[in-house]
Amino acid sequence: MIPINSQSAEVAYLNRGQIYDNQKKWDLAIADFTKLIAINPKFALAYNYRAIIYIEKKDKQKAIQDLQQAAQLYEAQRDTAAYKRVMELLKELQQ
Repeated sequence: MIPINSQSAEVAYLNRGQIYDNQKKWDLAIADFTKLIAINPKFALAYNYRAIIYIEKKDKQKAIQDLQQAAQLYEAQRDTAAYKRVMELLKELQQ
């Protein structure tokens, strides 16, 4: 089990989630990104990655919800490039 109350836990869940995603173990990846979000609800990248997995799993509604949350966080964090990228993906999904 990964320790919950440390910054290293964020990195560990992010990295392991990405590994699971690359292995197409999407349920495990979603679980890790969800744990990361529970630790740090302002971690925009976790919402972004989880949304992409939901797209792979054909769960459009959950993907849209996560992308909307990621966009709000990216905008608040003044990450213009990430915000634009997420908004473009949202636009594609909502067509």
